[in-house]
Amino acid sequence: VLKGHKLQQIGKEIEEMSFDSSEEEILKTIEEMEKAVEEATNFVFGEGAFEKLYKMADEDIYIVADWLFQVVDHLYDKQQAEEEKRVAKYTKKKR
Repeated sequence: VLKGHKLQQIGKEIEEMSFDSSEEEILKTIEEMEKAVEEATNFVFGEGAFEKLYKMADEDIYIVADWLFQVVDHLYDKQQAEEEKRVAKYTKKKR
C-alpha cells in the first residue's frame, strides 16, 4: 500500500508539471517514477519480476505501472474485506 501511495504521488507530480518545466525536470521525475515502479514491482512479485513484466509490456513503464496498480488495488480490497470480517466477528460477539 505504501509503495502504491508513493507511485500515486509521483504520478500526480507528473500530471501537475507545468508546461514550463525544463526537460531535465521532466526526465528526473520520469526516472523517479520508473525507479519506484521497478522497486514496487519487485517487492510485490519478487526480485527480477520487473524485468520480465517490462519486456512483456513492450518496455512501456506505464503499462507495468497499470498492472501493478491493479494488483495493489486487489490486495488492498482483499485486506479491507478481511478487516471487515474481523470487525464483524468482534461486534457480533458484543451484541
